[in-house]
Amino acid sequence: MHNWAVVVNFSTSVLQTAKRLSKWCIVIVVENRPNNIKVTENIFFLNATIQNELAKISPFYKASLLYAKQHHIVHKNLGYLWAILHGAIMIWDFDNDNELIVNESTFSTSLNETMEALTVPNHNSTLFNPYPFFVSNPKKLWPRGYPSQSISDSSKQIISTQTLRGLWPTKNIGIIHSLTECQVDVDSVYKSVVPGFPLRFQKISNDRNKDVKLIAPRRTFSPYNKQSTLHLRPSLWALLLPVTVSQQVSDIYRSYVMQRLMWDVGLQTAFAGSYSIKKHVDHNEHQLEKEFSWKIDKVIEYLTQWSSAETSFIKRVKQLFIDLYEYGYIELIDVHLIQLWLEELHLIGYTFPEIPLKYTLIVRTFAGHLDRMNTWYIPTVNMFVDRNAIDVLFVLDDESREDHILGDCLKEHNYSVKYEASPAFTKTKGNLYGYDRQQWSTFYMDYLSNSDYIGVIDSDAMLFTFMHPFYSIFASDDDKRIMLKPMTGDHYHEDRLALQFNNTLDFMYTNLMPMWYRWETFQNLRNYISLAWNGSSFDDAFIEFSKNQRYSQFNILSTYASLFESNYYRIIMNSDTRGAVSVGSNRGREADIRIGCCRSFHIGCNDTSLPELNKDHLLRYDNTEFAAINATEKNDAYYAYVHEYLKQMPSYIVSNMKKSCELYLSRRRNRICL
Repeated sequence: MHNWAVVVNFSTSVLQTAKRLSKWCIVIVVENRPNNIKVTENIFFLNATIQNELAKISPFYKASLLYAKQHHIVHKNLGYLWAILHGAIMIWDFDNDNELIVNESTFSTSLNETMEALTVPNHNSTLFNPYPFFVSNPKKLWPRGYPSQSISDSSKQIISTQTLRGLWPTKNIGIIHSLTECQVDVDSVYKSVVPGFPLRFQKISNDRNKDVKLIAPRRTFSPYNKQSTLHLRPSLWALLLPVTVSQQVSDIYRSYVMQRLMWDVGLQTAFAGSYSIKKHVDHNEHQLEKEFSWKIDKVIEYLTQWSSAETSFIKRVKQLFIDLYEYGYIELIDVHLIQLWLEELHLIGYTFPEIPLKYTLIVRTFAGHLDRMNTWYIPTVNMFVDRNAIDVLFVLDDESREDHILGDCLKEHNYSVKYEASPAFTKTKGNLYGYDRQQWSTFYMDYLSNSDYIGVIDSDAMLFTFMHPFYSIFASDDDKRIMLKPMTGDHYHEDRLALQFNNTLDFMYTNLMPMWYRWETFQNLRNYISLAWNGSSFDDAFIEFSKNQRYSQFNILSTYASLFESNYYRIIMNSDTRGAVSVGSNRGREADIRIGCCRSFHIGCNDTSLPELNKDHLLRYDNTEFAAINATEKNDAYYAYVHEYLKQMPSYIVSNMKKSCELYLSRRRNRICL
């Protein structure tokens, strides 16, 4: 069996759950199998005898059993590993006083390519409280383990009304936490101050036959428990419960620590309506939770600022646990257990997630564009992109032999390459060629990269100076929103057809590239257009608004982002005298590349025309009058950041970038893959 459920100790609630999950295997971790009970054939008792036998061959079992008397939560970890050893692709994590009230068909949708979901596109906080979305009167309501500081601070009780319903890729969901019916998993403070407890949650869909999930935004924290949580295959590594914190809060610690690691691999947490009902009421929790509350605030603060340069996911997990130990949040036993846990998963062939770079620069192209890419794009990428921080990805046509030949060559030059199949709708509605094919792909860039931030650039564009992986993308240290750089008017009249409203800004006509977007914005836009077109699929809408080719994918994306995700995007108009830094263009000047080499690397600075050209070098908006004031000071400020960044880079990489500049300036361009 590939679907498992794990629980400690037998109960009638466990038996009822096993009956509902008749095609699942239920592993019950016990000291001894209960006598005189009749159980279903899908129940397996992982008793002390079996545990001791496993301890002879498993270092993790051996170490866990040594700690079991002092730390009872260890037993559940034994059940998790047993399920994974036997090929689990998802694990229902539950307590023996929680009885399932849905059938296994509810879980089967988690294996589909997409799931119906509700997102909160403009949520702008590290913390995400899912509970208010599941009740009709969303007053202060919070899950157990939610930080007390955020509860008392009304400014952090953010309930965005801008929700968006649509499809969400299942491959990016690691956890589905089901809310518990009646005895809701809230802390004792809530129970003591809020009348009318217990309460019931409602579905977030008007159609009671549809199990619509609520997706927590990327890089957010939401507590989830061990009472009613589904772990999908990409997150089975995250099941391990810490044993040196109190058993009553171990699952909350786990949720925060593992979510921090999920940030780095692009996994998200989803929340569902009630899958189970709690049969037991917890008592005497208040003092424990009071002591725990101040600690969790500190843990979240620490996790939010934590970072790692480890490129191996296993090493990164180990590093976080060591750091948590050194700062006093866990004890050494948990460091030992996580190391054994990871090693055991690795030995049995579990596939850990890969860590993508935070930024990916994507060009959607084909073999016929090689000459134009060799003219500008490829040489300037070699000069100006730190490929240890920004992945450079070429996306090519999967059905083209020439594209595969080109892709093989690009890989030899250490570029990332992916092949994209022709859209599924072309089988029934005709092929999609040329520019339309590339524009359609732009709307699906999140399928091609798992980076948090995706930059899109045309194949005929150039970079003309060093691309700082912060200051070329975001507005400022104080305003960490992505810069969008439009002018008034829209030269692409079908944009309004796609969006179903009049657009007054043009983000494409200024010719500033690359254009950067959050990973989530692509999926959110597709869902928005689907709703705007009365429930049509995005592809059906695309077929209609692309007929006359008078549309810009960048205008459509940027207009949506600026209006509906304004907490993440900042518009800086061409008329804004403060200006906005740009490092590339599809209508660039060769002189800008010379300036970029000079200002970034102090190469080729003997050109007497450079000082005059330097004034509008970074701040020019194409097709408009130059409006920025104090341009020289702003250029100088940007290059001060660049020089500081270059000092931190490996010297051999900087040396190679300088050589690329020298080759270009001497007209000895290295054209590749001819």
